[in-house]
Order: sequence, then structure tokens, then C-alpha cells
Amino acid sequence: VFIEQDARAGALAHYLFDPSVHADDNLAYYLVGEGVGLGVIDNGRLINGFLGAATEIGHISIDVNGRPCDCGNVGCLERYCSTPAIHDTLIADGTVVPGAADMTHTEAARALFAKAGDGDEAAIAIVREVARYVGYGCVTIFNGYNPEHIIIGDIVSEAGPILLDEVRATVAERAIPEINASTSISLSTLSADAAVSGAAAVAVTQFLEPIVLSLGELLWDMLPSGKRAGGAPVNFAYHAMKNGTEGWAISAVGEDELGDELIAKANEAGINTVIQRNAWPTSTVEVALKNGIPEYTIVKGVAWDHILYTRQLIDVVSKADAVCF
Repeated sequence: VFIEQDARAGALAHYLFDPSVHADDNLAYYLVGEGVGLGVIDNGRLINGFLGAATEIGHISIDVNGRPCDCGNVGCLERYCSTPAIHDTLIADGTVVPGAADMTHTEAARALFAKAGDGDEAAIAIVREVARYVGYGCVTIFNGYNPEHIIIGDIVSEAGPILLDEVRATVAERAIPEINASTSISLSTLSADAAVSGAAAVAVTQFLEPIVLSLGELLWDMLPSGKRAGGAPVNFAYHAMKNGTEGWAISAVGEDELGDELIAKANEAGINTVIQRNAWPTSTVEVALKNGIPEYTIVKGVAWDHILYTRQLIDVVSKADAVCF
């Protein structure tokens, strides 16, 4: 049995599976939901601390005379921007989300976000106030950890562009300009249960020098800035390898120039591979940005959909300790 804090598991999930940041070794996953937490990948490794209590940003006080927290401190960040804090605000207000007192924290927060998305000015004002506190947390992350990327996830990230725009504006007002200019802040594009994927990865990385296989897509993410090699299973093999395992990627590419380039990229990264080639085109995913949030169009009928069951594949799989599919 392996135990990991949810925000750190979420950071690992983005490090392994998020195509927008998977090649970068310094990122922070900023979990804002029922609580507020932080997971930081620094030079390819999770920061845990002596007792596993590092990066508890939700319990950094932002107001020494502020609201009391269950941890015993006062003015903790999560008392201002978590879903319980949002719920308290809605109950006290009584008009923006009628019946909020009979809802769960998550239900009340989502009802608020829906009204803000529909243009309700009172709801928008509350979301922006929450976002300012989320932004204060980002400034602390800048100064404490200096990641290349901050990814805001969990329930509060569902507030979308209204939240993200205000967070960025708050950071621009308060952060060191050079750090702000070199750090991206975005909303998670993984599911709200991203921590579950990360938790699985945590378990895999605990084996003693395991052989870890990834089976699935090897593709090009066609970004506005140009193409980038990707595919979550292959990313998994790469990062598993960087965490001390023997990582293998099993996939297929087309007999085309894109396939040649992907094989060269895999070899350059030092990944052990079983890459088949066939007459289907090499996989691509079109990535477009809408208000700073990526949207994906997956091209169907591609090479990796046609991986064959071969003797080489049997030999590799029979030696594996874990398989990611």
C-alpha cells in the first residue's frame, strides 16, 4: 500500500500525462477544491519534505488577523478560496445561489460558476474575489518554488476563464515581473480526478527497479507554435525511466516522414521502444488555444490503432512488472 497527498499525485499526473507540460521538469499543480494544496515537481522529482508535509500552501497564512482555520492557524489561504469558503460566502449572501445552504460545497460552487458563466454580475464578482486569493497563492508559489508552469486544478478551476483572467491580473500586480514573464499559469485540462492517475504512477515508481511498459499512442501534438512529440503512454515510459525504472514504450507509427521523426525523437530521449511500422498514417492531434485553454482534435484511423501481437511484443510483456495502457 502506498500513500500520497492528493496535490502531489496530481502534479505527478500532469508531469506524466499532460501534453502541454510533459517535457518540462519544473511544474506546480495547484489544487483548489475542498481544500487547497500544492504538488511541486522540481528537476523531475516530487518535493515531499522531511515528514511528507512540504508544499502545504493551503495553510500558509495570508492574513494574521484573519479567519480561524481547523489547523489551528488563522488566515489560512484555503479559508478564502476553497469550495467550503465559497459555500460560506453564498450562504451568507443568500441571493446569488438560492438554496445554497441545502447544497454540498461542490454543488454550491458549481452553481455559482454556472451563473457567472451566464453573465450574472453578482456571481462574477464573487468568482473574481475568489480568483484574487488564488492569485495570491500563485505569487507565493512563484517566490517559494519558481516553477516553469503553474496548473490550477480541481473544482474551483471549473470557474474557467473568468477565474484564470483574474488570477493572471492579480499575479501581474504582485509578482516580480521577470518571474511572471517566464512562468505560465493555466487551468488543468485533465479530469478533476487527475490525482487518481497520479496515485497509480506513485505506486509504480515505488517498485525496486521495475520494468514498466506503456502501450498506446506515439504521436505529434500539432501546437500553434509547431509540432511536439507526445502521447500519454510514451510520456509515462519516459518519466518512469527518469524515476529509476526500465521504461519501455510500445506503439506504432506510419511509414512516413512523421513516423521517421518520432522514432528519432524516442531514440534521442533514450527510451527503450518496440515501435512497429504500418501503412496507416502516423498519429497527430490538432491543438488550438481558446482563451488560453487548449482544445484537442484527435485524428482517427492512425498507425497506433493497429499494433500487432508479435513474438517481440510477447517477450517484452512477459518480463514487465507493470503496464500502463
